[in-house]
Amino acid sequence: MPSAISRSDESNVALGIALPQYGTIASPKTILRVTEEAEKMGLASLWVSDRMLLPTKSKETFDGDPWPEIFATVYDPIEMLTFAAARTRKVKLGTSVMVALFQNPVTLARRFATLDRLSDGRAIAGIGQGDFRDEFEAANVPIRRRGRGFEEFVKAMRRLGPRPSQLHRRLL
Repeated sequence: MPSAISRSDESNVALGIALPQYGTIASPKTILRVTEEAEKMGLASLWVSDRMLLPTKSKETFDGDPWPEIFATVYDPIEMLTFAAARTRKVKLGTSVMVALFQNPVTLARRFATLDRLSDGRAIAGIGQGDFRDEFEAANVPIRRRGRGFEEFVKAMRRLGPRPSQLHRRLL
């Protein structure tokens, strides 16, 4: 009897991998090794996230647990992707996700545009609102800015131009 779910030999699912961004495993050598191997394997994308800090006096938990010590060392997401872009030609480079409200929208748009230009159009800009009160306090951003503040941020980034090349022309 045939299966109710048919599967083809080909899939449209694109596979990606997270770069080693946190803790003692995160080093330039390890980042480059993972980057270069991902490109050789034909993976579709490399991903990084945005974590601001390891709170010294946390007021809340990290998803119900104590904050992981690996967050004592965290590389910046866009700089990591720029580093990876210099050693790759095909793999897409994405943030999953950057906390928009901790950034200036013009500066963040320029940083993504620069990454996109340097990587020949391979950048994927993933942004979000953030959720950890400790990080909002450290960034001096009221947590109540989520929602409407995030909507304003997205509108500001969109006004700068849909394509990075347009953004570079507008900022120069």
